[in-house]
Amino acid sequence: MTSPTSFLRGAGRVSTVRRSKPPADSDSAAAAHERALRLLAVRPRGRVELSRALEDRGFAAAAVAPALERLSSQELLDDLSAARSAMRTRGSRYGRSRVERELKARGFDRETIAAADLAEGGAGREDAALRKAFERLWTARADLAPPLRRRRVFDALTRRGFRSEKISEMIRGWYEVD
Repeated sequence: MTSPTSFLRGAGRVSTVRRSKPPADSDSAAAAHERALRLLAVRPRGRVELSRALEDRGFAAAAVAPALERLSSQELLDDLSAARSAMRTRGSRYGRSRVERELKARGFDRETIAAADLAEGGAGREDAALRKAFERLWTARADLAPPLRRRRVFDALTRRGFRSEKISEMIRGWYEVD
């Protein structure tokens, strides 16, 4: 029988995982490899994140390490490509600082995060995401008084991880047009 269990993971995020009884072959590297392949089929994951996921599912650390080595030798486990995928998908909606925090919480190191950011467009990607989010929020809050509109849009974009200087610059440009 499965039951949801809440726990803290990474940067204070609460995650809910459906827990079932531990696998019967929790010491088997082959079983850990098979489960890892299923996890990678859902989405790309980094080495640390995949290791955590397998251990959370009841696999022994002694079984996880050889399974990860086997995946690496098969070129199925690549931190940079997993970070690039996350940067591409999350970066289309969120600012660089939020995406970097999320990647760090998932176990990626700073060099991998920086390389993924650079490979996925860096500042240009962030500017395009900010412009898109700003236009949507600014238009949706057109009925508010100007000071309240500016504050709400600013706060929403800050929560999404965009830099305050860029947000202020964009608000000044749009406020003059509006």
